[in-house]
Amino acid sequence: SIDQETISLEWTEFFSPKDEQHRDLHTPVLLLHGLLGSKRNFSSLGRMLGVQLEKPRRILGVDLRNHGDTQPWTESMSYPSMAKDVVDFMDGQGIDKIILVGHSMGGKVAQALALLYPERVEGLVVLDIAPVTYCREHDPHWKAVEDILHAIHQVVEETTVTATKHPPDATKEQLDKALRKSIPDP
Repeated sequence: SIDQETISLEWTEFFSPKDEQHRDLHTPVLLLHGLLGSKRNFSSLGRMLGVQLEKPRRILGVDLRNHGDTQPWTESMSYPSMAKDVVDFMDGQGIDKIILVGHSMGGKVAQALALLYPERVEGLVVLDIAPVTYCREHDPHWKAVEDILHAIHQVVEETTVTATKHPPDATKEQLDKALRKSIPDP
């Protein structure tokens, strides 16, 4: 189900045609990152794609909900909800149709958007994703990912509790140290 409340996504524009007259002439490309990623994952690709495409177009990236600079954090991370976040981003940018390039989790978001809002998608590229259900009991790699996510959630909760007793000035270094206690080094 789609959440009633969407999350406003932080975004960046990796490339925009220099000639404002041609800025919206061709359908823009939106790059969607994978789990634990951010819009910065596609910085090089976004810039290079912009200068190499035959038809100049905007190349954009977003931080999907609960990733990167996008706030606030939310409990819900369903693919339909994340697809709706992207549609709201498109609406805010005045974009009617988009070419989606999604990596891993971003690929699933792109697929959900294409299925739920087909009229908004001109093209779809899905990278490094399998159309399967992941299960920690049968896949040790997925178990490791779930364990890392659980550890991150635990550290965030502990930091929030500590922040209520002390000023919220936890540094990235402190968070990294706390995570090292929970996540074994392979």
